[in-house]
Amino acid sequence: MDDFVDVAKVLDGVYIQIEGNTSQRNEGVTEAEIKQFSKERAESVANYFINKGISKERIMVVGNGDSKLLDPENPAGAVNRRTEIYFKTAMGF
Repeated sequence: MDDFVDVAKVLDGVYIQIEGNTSQRNEGVTEAEIKQFSKERAESVANYFINKGISKERIMVVGNGDSKLLDPENPAGAVNRRTEIYFKTAMGF
């Protein structure tokens, strides 16, 4: 993650969108709960960036839940549990 921090420091003024993703939710877990969990996953990465000197005003955190599976053939697969980082020229909400 330090490589991402280094890039963020070079691209000063560029916004950083951090998206948390999960594998398919288990029975009994609501959509709101899984989105919150994925948001917390992204927030942990955001906190790492902030602790390394990146301004929190540059960071947007998104919790996708299980809506963006990389491997829909294996919805419970580990590849679906991830955090993605995007560098953007404008903050999009």
